[in-house]
Amino acid sequence: MSKNIPAFTVHRVAGGWAFIKLEIDPKTLKIVSKTVSEPDTKPIITERFKIEVGKYWGKLDEQTIG
Repeated sequence: MSKNIPAFTVHRVAGGWAFIKLEIDPKTLKIVSKTVSEPDTKPIITERFKIEVGKYWGKLDEQTIG
């Protein structure tokens, strides 16, 4: 069974900015789940984005091919 692929973005919403995380099925490339944070200021949300992407990037570095 394949693991879902995460996708991250920051989006302007009513009341501020939201961090959005999607989980995508690698076989069909369809969205299987969506998480949207509560609105906050842009600096806080973009910092959250950087942290989440950094965590994911670290996991990619640990992967092996084969």
